[in-house]
Amino acid sequence: MAAGGWRFFLLIAGAAFFVGGLAGIWYFRAESAPGAALLLQGICLALAILGAACVAYAVRYRVVLYPHSLEVHELFKVRSLRRDSIAAYRTIQVPNAPPTIAFIPTDASTRPLPVSQIIRIDETFRSWLDGIPDQDALDQQRFEEEVEANRLLGNTPQERFLQLKRLHQQTRYLSIASSAVAFWGLLYPQPYEVVIGALIVLPVVALIVAAASKGLIQVNQHVRDKRPSIASALIAPGAVLALRALLDFHILDWPLALGIALVGGALIALGITRWDVATRKWSAVLLMGFVFCFPYAYGTVVELNFLLGRTAPQRFEATVTAKQQSSGKNSSWDLTIGPWGPADDAEDVSVNKNLYNAVAVGDTVCVFLFQGALGLNWISVRSCPQPT
Repeated sequence: MAAGGWRFFLLIAGAAFFVGGLAGIWYFRAESAPGAALLLQGICLALAILGAACVAYAVRYRVVLYPHSLEVHELFKVRSLRRDSIAAYRTIQVPNAPPTIAFIPTDASTRPLPVSQIIRIDETFRSWLDGIPDQDALDQQRFEEEVEANRLLGNTPQERFLQLKRLHQQTRYLSIASSAVAFWGLLYPQPYEVVIGALIVLPVVALIVAAASKGLIQVNQHVRDKRPSIASALIAPGAVLALRALLDFHILDWPLALGIALVGGALIALGITRWDVATRKWSAVLLMGFVFCFPYAYGTVVELNFLLGRTAPQRFEATVTAKQQSSGKNSSWDLTIGPWGPADDAEDVSVNKNLYNAVAVGDTVCVFLFQGALGLNWISVRSCPQPT
């Protein structure tokens, strides 16, 4: 079968990773700090191995068709499946990856055989597929029959399909709005209160819309479920909220914050399972909790703790005992400060670039201790005001 664009991409990207990894190993050999050199060389070695694996996979991978079976030659193994033991096939599309055709065996104990479309699907392959049921088409047909019979969507089949179209539009608009606000909050979160408020509210709106649909909108994006989904409207805002909470606040009472977030995330997941039947499995609950409920709950707790608790801070002084800077795509500037106020031990705090450059080891900085509305204390390290 002919090679496709994804195979070419894997060859180019793999070669770039391999050459770049080897170059990095050579470059970082002169790193002054032995520990840092070993870590950086280890990362480069991993990139080189990954690149070599991508190239080898792209060269090795092929599909061989026989009249009564097919073989898939992967990097380290060859898998085969007889044509008369195939119940159906479906196409799985994952973002930023080649589509995969999964052949579902008639024997439920046998794993599906995936065929990656790094090879081009030509007429020979399409002819070989003739007569094998297309599970995606069957699922779509079943879904349309369910919609046609669902009186919650309208009095006539035409009204029901029109209502379903409206639900698809609503979820699409919510996804677009959530993605836009997530990028806003990630790249330039100003005005801060407006951005954070939108990140908190949009997932709530999406959940209300889904709950009001009486099961016609799903939360997770299931391959076989053709209902509209609010997954993207939940995941992006939750992830950015959690990231902003981690980047913007140095929480002292982080065990309490994690505890509140775990309880809040569990309550959100429990509420979702009450009206979305498809989420009533442990695997679905854990996935939903990991990618949305807990990040959203943690970010919301920390941000509301700040937004609702604008009390005057206490000011303390501390001595800078060390400085650490990391450069790259995500640069950070950290100061190690000695004991201050209620803190008996030294600790690392992230500061902005201007403050980092303005102070030296041995200088004094001011630590402002804030008490949030939810009882979570957090600090901000700044330059001390000059005496008047």
